[in-house]
Formats: sequence, C-alpha cells, structure tokens
Amino acid sequence: MLRQYRNYVILGCPRSGTTATHIYLRSHPQVAAFHAEATVSPLFTQGLAVFANHGERHLTPKEKQAQIRSLFIAITAIEADENTVATGLKVTVQSPSDANIIVNSLQKHLPEVIVILVIRKDFVAQYGSLLRAKATDQWTCWDDRATNSAFTTTVDERRFLSYLMWCRHTLNRLDGLRKTHTVTEVSYEKDILSGQWPGFGRISNVLGVNVSDFPPATSTKVSPDPDRYITNYHALSEIMLRYESRSELHP
Repeated sequence: MLRQYRNYVILGCPRSGTTATHIYLRSHPQVAAFHAEATVSPLFTQGLAVFANHGERHLTPKEKQAQIRSLFIAITAIEADENTVATGLKVTVQSPSDANIIVNSLQKHLPEVIVILVIRKDFVAQYGSLLRAKATDQWTCWDDRATNSAFTTTVDERRFLSYLMWCRHTLNRLDGLRKTHTVTEVSYEKDILSGQWPGFGRISNVLGVNVSDFPPATSTKVSPDPDRYITNYHALSEIMLRYESRSELHP
C-alpha cells in the first residue's frame, strides 16, 4: 500500500464533471487532495526523475516505478493531517494517447490506486460546454463567482462527430482499468446534476471514509441548459444516438 492512506485518482474527459467531483470530495474532513489539476507528464511518465539531470533515461524499470510512486505520494499527501484517511488528485484526460499513458502507468506502477471515473453521457452538452468555456473564459460552472454570460453556438456536425469518436476512444481506454484496479464511476447526469451525489455512498465505502461527514452540496450549476445555447443541440443528439447505436452493433 502507498503509505497509510487509501489513494485515489479522478479521471475523465474535459467538461465531464471532474472538477465538481474533485471539489466535493476534497470537502470531506477525512480526504486530502492535491488542490490543482495534475498533468499527465511528469506525474505518469517520469515522476521525481523529472528533477534529475538525465530524467528517466538511465532508470531501471524498478527505479522508474519508485520515482512515479514517490511523486504521487508526495503531492497527494501535501494537505494530509491526523484525520486523513484517503488522499488523491484529479487529472483531466485530454486525448486517447494521454489515456494510454495513464492506464499503462497505473497498471505498471500504481496498482493500489483507486480510480474514480467521471462520465458524462451527453457528449453534445460536454462539447458545447467546452466551446462555451473557451469563448467566455468561464471554466468552472460550479463556482458561485461565475457569471451566466450570454453565449450561443451552432456546432459543425463533422467536428462534433470527430469529437465524439475522440471521447469514445478515450473512455474505452480508461475502461480497461476495470481489469486491474478498483474503479468506481461517477455519473454527471445522475450524481452531479442532481445535486444529491448518490454515487458518493459508493466512493465513501471504497475510500473508507464516513459518508455522513460529507457537507451538504451548496454549489449549483450556473451555465444554462445546453439546448439554450447550442442552436442545433437536438440534431447533434440524433447524430450521437446513431453513432452509439452503430458502436453497440460493431464494438
């Protein structure tokens, strides 16, 4: 085991709800987490070796594992105290290649780490949220200081389909962790949007923390419903459904 704590990592595509999950989980008195978003490299590629003159080039596999594990331990336990039971961090997975790096590293070097996989089934809303954030520079939809700025967009269908395939490849790769790790899933629609966080009962059990110690969820989503600012939301939803149907028939 890594130190005396249960260690976790939150993974998901951009705009899937990883930040909301991270913020709510960090609010638990028995959980300590790296406050910022961690990057794939050097965390999962070099670890502490990034600070050495020659990096990872001259490391044996055993030495590389020690470097990656040591960095994970160091940054997740920064805010740990005498009440801490679980420590972790969150990583937004930016591409299928990043997903491949993360999966390989977790399987080789961090087999004890619990994976919290955040999934947003409405890829149209997820893509629209990404476009909205880039246009308005409002990246946190759950921040009370955020403003509901006016924004509308008509999404190019071919670009959306490309994005949809990208998301599917990324999530399929991350799903491979179920074979080697304890994986618990957070649903954006069922857990986060509802504001009730029912999935956190499962997470509490896995992390060994008291579910009753979670504070009441007070943050609310400030961005509008996707069909209010994505002018072709329903047409894109049909494209998504057709793609998902074909994927089920030809996995």
